[in-house]
Amino acid sequence: MGKMRLSKLRIVIAEDSPHVLRQSISLLGLDFQIVGVAENGKSALECIRHQRPDVVVLDLQIPVLNGIEVTLELMKLNPRPAVVICSAETDSDFVEAALRAGAICYVFKIRMASDLVAAVKSASRCETFISMRQVQPAR
Repeated sequence: MGKMRLSKLRIVIAEDSPHVLRQSISLLGLDFQIVGVAENGKSALECIRHQRPDVVVLDLQIPVLNGIEVTLELMKLNPRPAVVICSAETDSDFVEAALRAGAICYVFKIRMASDLVAAVKSASRCETFISMRQVQPAR
């Protein structure tokens, strides 16, 4: 019996760093359909409302409206996209705040190459994914 062909997940990326945005597009562009990019939280919300993506990859420290504020707004949408926060912040307080706001996955930017695709796939299945911190060796 043939495997049913599923359409690619639709992704919006909100990231203000051109370097990180390029990296995100190169990591996600093969497996997913990138339907929009935004460089601040306000334009991200407009893009998301217009494009209705399955998953949003959102920088925590994005200008105008930050990732937490955008996530809180997205939780009011129906249907609402799954939110993957991608941040340089690795402190557990940031992770907990993002998850409380409604994000389902949290990727550390230093772990994007290994974690971003897996996190987006997890988000699409409503499964939590959180990057592992680098464990410092004891001295």
